[in-house]
Amino acid sequence: MTGSGFGRAALTANAVITGLGLVGFAANLVAALLLVRFREGDANVRSVWLCTRNDLVHSLGVAAAGGMVWLTGSRWPDLLAGLLLGGVFLHSAFSILLQARAESRAAHAAARTQ
Repeated sequence: MTGSGFGRAALTANAVITGLGLVGFAANLVAALLLVRFREGDANVRSVWLCTRNDLVHSLGVAAAGGMVWLTGSRWPDLLAGLLLGGVFLHSAFSILLQARAESRAAHAAARTQ
């Protein structure tokens, strides 16, 4: 395999990753638009919203990282995107855990007063 063949293969892989990220973004955008009204609900409903929003961010991150890897020839954009996405997901998870715990405590307190 020549160097130019390897370059074409890498270009094709990056184009596929970027394209799939954009397709995922479009699909997740439709879902997010349908669910945006639930972003302030209880923990269960809000969790659905946050997961959909995170999928939207993830798809865009995949497309952006694929494009940046292709443009720069470096793997760093992929690593940085993964770290940023991990932070977004962890923030959402802790947010839901705190909300669910508060709702559970409130339900138990209400049950004790009856």
